[in-house]
Amino acid sequence: MNSLKPHEIIKLSANIKSKPVLKEKIGPAEFSIFCSSPLHEPVWSNESEHLLIKEARRTYQRYGKVPLIDPLDSKSAVYLTRTTYPVEINGKWENAEEWLSMRFVPASGDPLLTEDVIYEVIYDGQKQKPLLPHLAEIKGLKTKELVKGLVTHSRISAVRPYIINGDFLKSQQNKSEGHHLGKNRYTALSFALMNQAFFQDAAKLGKQFTTLTSLMHRELTDNILTIKEGIKLPFIDAAEALMLNKQETVRLDQSYPKIRFMYPGYFLNIHDLVRLLKTGLLPKEVLNTYLLHPTTIEEMLASPKMHHFSNMGQLFLTKGPISQTNLTGDQLRNNMNKYVRDGPVLRIMSVSAWLQGVKTMIEYCRK
Repeated sequence: MNSLKPHEIIKLSANIKSKPVLKEKIGPAEFSIFCSSPLHEPVWSNESEHLLIKEARRTYQRYGKVPLIDPLDSKSAVYLTRTTYPVEINGKWENAEEWLSMRFVPASGDPLLTEDVIYEVIYDGQKQKPLLPHLAEIKGLKTKELVKGLVTHSRISAVRPYIINGDFLKSQQNKSEGHHLGKNRYTALSFALMNQAFFQDAAKLGKQFTTLTSLMHRELTDNILTIKEGIKLPFIDAAEALMLNKQETVRLDQSYPKIRFMYPGYFLNIHDLVRLLKTGLLPKEVLNTYLLHPTTIEEMLASPKMHHFSNMGQLFLTKGPISQTNLTGDQLRNNMNKYVRDGPVLRIMSVSAWLQGVKTMIEYCRK
């Protein structure tokens, strides 16, 4: 969840002095896209942008104690979009503002590779095999050549919309200003524009990316990043991109249990997980120890949300016997590996096809 009050966000917004790398007016909305940290340059354009990005990334803490800044930021291109648009509140037209942030992580550089291609593997029902060599073979490249041209979407996060009060920008004293408006309204278009800006900026730097990966939940790709039915970005499931046979799937590498179970709300399919928990695998008394209040066990099992599991990584990573049960941590994880699918889905796209889809979405919105 976001932690700053609207008036604090308004002040940070007013203090941004950087020039946008892309500025667009599409319909009633004005978009300002900032490159807050360029590729392979571990610096931030200014403190206000840095703080806004950290504020947006607080939404990831519904999955657990996720660091707001991590080592991948040092080589990533981090973008931030401010969208301003009119809204009618109680019969009066006001200006609203919302933010979207994301980073583009190149596979090359230090640390090498990206989370997607490190933790995702091809599984044939018996054994796992690395994903990158298979993808390189399909593309007729050496793995090192593939890595050089590969980039990943990461840390897509938002600051909720709020009302802008012009008097605040003049006085910077009125602490009652700002009013949250619920869900963001321009996420899909902001996302498309940031993609356009990044690949334009990369080309100016002589960076030729050919392959793009995204590890996202279907709710994000199929709903939140969609303008309307039929106007979707061309996300391609990894199994299709890798031309796998019916016996093969792409999944999280199960030799990395800490990744899979530390953030269960993100990396596990929570509906599968709840079905397993409803069998009584773990007593309610045990679950209640790790459930963050005020949610009850009954509420979680009836209508599971990602944040319900934000504190359960400790339980799912237990070593040895689990208190008040007949299970060990290994036995619990074996059950979960057997019955619980991954939460997010890996997508692999060619950059040229992706950019055509981005262009189509933006042009549709201009009509």
